Amino acid sequence: STLVPEALYSEEEKEIIYNFNIAGGPFENSELGQDTVRHANAFTIYHVDRPLMQLIAHHFPGASIRHYSGLMIQLLLMKFRNRDNHNTLYVNTGTSHVDMLRIRDKKLDYFNSFLYNTAEDLMYYLVFVVEQLKLNPETVELIMMGEVEKHSPLSDTLHKYIRNISFIERNADFRYSFVFDQLPGHYYYNLFNASLCE
Repeated sequence: STLVPEALYSEEEKEIIYNFNIAGGPFENSELGQDTVRHANAFTIYHVDRPLMQLIAHHFPGASIRHYSGLMIQLLLMKFRNRDNHNTLYVNTGTSHVDMLRIRDKKLDYFNSFLYNTAEDLMYYLVFVVEQLKLNPETVELIMMGEVEKHSPLSDTLHKYIRNISFIERNADFRYSFVFDQLPGHYYYNLFNASLCE
């Protein structure tokens, strides 16, 4: 996906914008989608495979498709924009990608996604972002979410560079089945809270 400020977005030029920002495009047999990212005055442009779109339309008529990055930005801005975030970096990890986000002065200040293969790759990107944002590794607060265990080689590697690491809590406004007690509270934060962005 690519995040485009509202002032630069044009429905007629979204394909040009997307292909300019995303390596490997244009993507065959796919459709471009876009989401408004409220509170950030931006749009997320992304591609979805056409067979997947058809499968969703067949089994879930009327379902809306949203890109997780726009949801995550919107959710974090809704939840944390009134907090003093100048020294906080939100990190969402997947099995092969990591997203990093910073909120400053009640606005989205930074967002980027990186592909990684090893914990060292992730550390390289984290160190790079911390340096570029002029954050101090001794005092920056890293708030983690996604598929990372609290006690794992990845989190141990992160602790070698960043002192203050915490994990986002599951939204207490929802009631969860006891089955979810087996999952760490920071897993699938975007998915559990997606309905708040409707």
